[in-house]
Amino acid sequence: MTQSLDFSETANDFAAYITRQLKMDADLSPLRIPDPDPETAWKYTRAYFDVALDASLGILQRPWFESQLASHLAGSTSDTSATWLALRNVVFASGCRIELSKSRSFREASQQAWRYFENALAVYARLLFFKTSIAGVQALTLMAYYTQNIGTPCLEYMLTSDAVRLAFAKGLHRAAPSSQGLSMQELNDRNCTFWGLYCLEKQIASQASRPSIIDDDEITCLLPRTTFTRGTPVIEAIGELAIELDRVKHTLSNSFSLQLGQKLELDGLPPQFDLEHFVYLQYVYFTAVLSIHSVLGYPWVRALIGVHSPDAYRDDIDRSAGIVADTAREAILMTRYINLKAHTSVPVAFFGPMYAMISLFVCYLDRPKSPNDLAIMDIGIGYFAQLQLATDSAGSSRFARGLTSLAYSYSQPSYTPAPLSHAERVDSEAGAIVEPYDHLGTFYVVDGSVPLDFEDWSTLLPVTGEGDASILDFGV
Repeated sequence: MTQSLDFSETANDFAAYITRQLKMDADLSPLRIPDPDPETAWKYTRAYFDVALDASLGILQRPWFESQLASHLAGSTSDTSATWLALRNVVFASGCRIELSKSRSFREASQQAWRYFENALAVYARLLFFKTSIAGVQALTLMAYYTQNIGTPCLEYMLTSDAVRLAFAKGLHRAAPSSQGLSMQELNDRNCTFWGLYCLEKQIASQASRPSIIDDDEITCLLPRTTFTRGTPVIEAIGELAIELDRVKHTLSNSFSLQLGQKLELDGLPPQFDLEHFVYLQYVYFTAVLSIHSVLGYPWVRALIGVHSPDAYRDDIDRSAGIVADTAREAILMTRYINLKAHTSVPVAFFGPMYAMISLFVCYLDRPKSPNDLAIMDIGIGYFAQLQLATDSAGSSRFARGLTSLAYSYSQPSYTPAPLSHAERVDSEAGAIVEPYDHLGTFYVVDGSVPLDFEDWSTLLPVTGEGDASILDFGV
């Protein structure tokens, strides 16, 4: 698109930055931090249940946990299991991070909370391979949610995978048989645990471009599910998904007066939601919209799915591309409401805004330009600069600046891209794949000869054949 080889360097730099976030850079400390004193333990517990996003999903029931904690602090419980140790420590870790973020630096809050999380991580194998329980599924799920924040290594993919496997082993994906004699509360607790885990696993699969390990057809929990006819054409599937998402949006609007996808008015915020929860829902919605419509909005994805005759799908392409562009603009402008603290979730702090930056960049090169798009991308650069300051990490800021710089250079009137024929799409000497993007010029991607560690980040460089690097696929 840009005919600039600088893009490969920018993309490689960003990919290396992402890969670094997916690994721990040090062993667990051999020293375990003891439980906090009772006053601090209750303070951290209240902070978790009152503020943490995953607490609102009901994965861990507050009355049960507080009853267990009271017995534990009073020394009247005999529960010394790894499950109880992991559960209370991941709650302490989350609450600690929330509380310390009010008065301490980002680094201090993250480091102190991580010591409690290490306690939970130290019994990881025992949660899976000793006596297992539904509470163990809850512990692993909360650990996965804990690491999906900007203050920790992003370990949620593996944690979620193991939590799902254990949930399957315990039968949580199936409706509980009546012979078990479970109460309505027990059934509700069981279902909340599974669906809270389900939401996280599907979100990670979407943003990482990895296959989900959950087969929806195997689920018989009480919450309804939507199925699509096998072999449904892509255009029809996009329409069905868009309708279903719109139905969810209107349900939230009617039930809670939530206006997702619209400009946020602070004085119009529903009383049931605080700002952090609302911003989280907004970015979940933005991401869902982008994931649906980028199938047609991204030119190389159109080529991958066989839409080689754009004129036949012109109305559908224009509609989806327009939705992608508008959604990306709103998501970038929404960054002004992101409160960067150690417990801020990755979908809000990083993935949502970055997905929006990439989407707006692609639309700027692919579609008629809006005079405000470069200014909006500048706002995105400012946000990622704030994220850099908050987390002492520069990778995402450099990538955002690189995209915007390329967009500015493309806007120069002297730049005229040369069209590609379909036969020119594979450049064997350069070791990269290029695509015929309608009226666009060559989009040089990552050189296939460059040694990159993509073991944990298939989003940026999926492999289509042995030795061949695919075109870039950002989370679709």
